[in-house]
Amino acid sequence: MAVKKYVGWNGRVVGTLKRGVFSKNVQRSKHLLRNLNAYGFDTQVVTDAIADGAKEFEVIEIETKTAYRVKADDLLRLGVHIEFGFGKQIALPLRYWQETNINQERLF
Repeated sequence: MAVKKYVGWNGRVVGTLKRGVFSKNVQRSKHLLRNLNAYGFDTQVVTDAIADGAKEFEVIEIETKTAYRVKADDLLRLGVHIEFGFGKQIALPLRYWQETNINQERLF
């Protein structure tokens, strides 16, 4: 199964697409948008991942070993468009995500 990597506005790999799920690892202490209680994705990366077949988006918190998953349609419908100096993003508050605990092997 092929894994496609995506690069954000700063030239860094921001996530991967595998079996219809776009996934990115985050540190809650650094990446959670506290004012929205949300996680965000680069808007262009979302557009590209959906064009490449992403049906779901997943954020994996490496500190808490928690995964959050949402359908692509819900991300687009419920997401908030923001720009805080890190390129255009779409952010989705945690209340819209499905939360699961994950084991150590899945983190890497």
